[in-house]
Amino acid sequence: MNPETLRNLKQIAMFSVVKKPADYVVRNIFRWFSKEFHTPLHIVETLPFEDVLVHYFESTYEDLEEDERDAQIERLLMDPEKLAALQRAEDAEDADAWEFGREADAAAPPIKMAEVPVDPITERIERLKAELRPPEKLDAPETTLPRIEEGIHMKFEDIDVPEVDDAPTFGPKTR
Repeated sequence: MNPETLRNLKQIAMFSVVKKPADYVVRNIFRWFSKEFHTPLHIVETLPFEDVLVHYFESTYEDLEEDERDAQIERLLMDPEKLAALQRAEDAEDADAWEFGREADAAAPPIKMAEVPVDPITERIERLKAELRPPEKLDAPETTLPRIEEGIHMKFEDIDVPEVDDAPTFGPKTR
C-alpha cells in the first residue's frame, strides 16, 4: 500500500475517533456487536440496524447502576423540548467548567519536580553495572568433526535418466 494512502487512512481514523461523526458511531456499534456476539464484522453489517441497536442499548442499560438507570428512564420519558433545554444547560455547564479549568491552569505556578531519593539497592546495582566489563571473546571449542576447507566445490551432474520410451507404464500397452 502506498505510504501516502496509509497516512491518509490513519488521519481519517484519528479524525473519526476524536470528532465521532455518525458513520464512526455506527462502525463502533458494529464492532461492539461483532466482539460481543463473536460474529464476523461483514455479517454484522448485513443485519438490520435496528436489531443491532436494540442489543447495544440493552447491554448499555444492563451495565448501569439503579440510580443511573432511573435517571436515564426520566430522560427517555421527558418531553423533547424540555430534554433539549436540559442538554443545552448541561453543555453550558461543561463549557464553564472547561473554561474555569483552563484559567486555573494558566494561573497556577509551574509544578517543580521534587528530587526523588535514590534507593540504596538501585544505587549499588548501578555501581556494579559500571564495574562489570563485557566478557572476553571465547575461543571456539575443539571439535572432532573434520573442517571443510575453503575451495571445495560440489557439482551435481545428471545421472542416466531413462528415455521416455523406457519409462514404466501402467495399464495395457498401446504399441
